Amino acid sequence: MKDKIDAGEKRTYWLPYNVSIDPDMLLVVELAKRAMQKKTGVRPNKIKMELKTYDEVLLHPDFMATIDHTTLGKPAEALMATFLGVEKIGVV
Repeated sequence: MKDKIDAGEKRTYWLPYNVSIDPDMLLVVELAKRAMQKKTGVRPNKIKMELKTYDEVLLHPDFMATIDHTTLGKPAEALMATFLGVEKIGVV
C-alpha cells in the first residue's frame, strides 16, 4: 500500500514515494495537497499512511523539532496532523 492524501471518498491523491524519507517532506506533502485540490476542487484534510511511514515521520528531524514542553501529552497523531497541515492522520 502507498501513502495517500484523502479529501473524501474517491478523492485520493497517492504520494509518489515514501514521503517520510524526503528531506523536504513538508514540501512534498504540500505539493500533493495542491495537486489533489487542482484535480478534484477539494483541499484534502486527511492523510492515510502505513505504520512504517508513520513511525518514520515520528523520527523525522523536522517533526522532532516541533515537539517541545507545550506539546507533551498530546497524541502523536494530532501533532503530526498539525505538522503536515491536515485535520487527521490515519494509520493503516
